[in-house]
Amino acid sequence: MIKKITILILVLFFLSGCQSEETNSNITITNSDFAIQTPEPGKGNVGGKLLESTTKDPYEASLFLSKNLTADYPGYPPVISFSYQSNPRAAQDDEGNFLFKNIEPDKYVIVLYRPTGQEFIKDQETGLPIMYEVIENQILNLGIIEYP
Repeated sequence: MIKKITILILVLFFLSGCQSEETNSNITITNSDFAIQTPEPGKGNVGGKLLESTTKDPYEASLFLSKNLTADYPGYPPVISFSYQSNPRAAQDDEGNFLFKNIEPDKYVIVLYRPTGQEFIKDQETGLPIMYEVIENQILNLGIIEYP
């Protein structure tokens, strides 16, 4: 009897993980919803497509937005605040499309996060992180980004 209950619990556990939607603390989105939508009042949306520059395949990393704490201080080097637990995370599809939905207005960099580490989308000439400004009630379409 205990064996049957254990098997039933395991089956229910595995079935609960099978979903057709990608979910994170920021948004829930299906693969057909990657058109950049109107943000909630007072917030902004950011979207685009991220590809490997050499292969043109979707870039293999989780995407986060991180604030540049020194963005309003000219002459200071970038100081990026990043936490994979609390920063806005993009929904992504298998083609490289990504969407950050209902983001607080501020200046951000895109963090490419992998379990082995993280990096920022950088200007290939200067090596500095590229900063993106999220503006209240606006949509920022970044188009196709080929990186690195």
